[in-house]
Amino acid sequence: MDPKVLKAITEQIESRKDWEVQNLQQLSDLLGFTRWGLVTRFHSTELPQDAEYALSKGKAVLLLDRMPFALITPKMKGELHE
Repeated sequence: MDPKVLKAITEQIESRKDWEVQNLQQLSDLLGFTRWGLVTRFHSTELPQDAEYALSKGKAVLLLDRMPFALITPKMKGELHE
């Protein structure tokens, strides 16, 4: 995975540790994604092999408590925000 993307995701999460994330919209807000976009920032999967494949392609895979699926972030241009 691009180290800049990993650093950006980590910094966003670390800077907002006090936030409670209950759904995907709150996660998008936490990561600083724009609310008004035509394309989703996440791909969700319940299959471990999909998560493994995404990791092998350099994507970020997020696992959250109380959510039965993994979230794969497709944006990999080295920046978290548009």
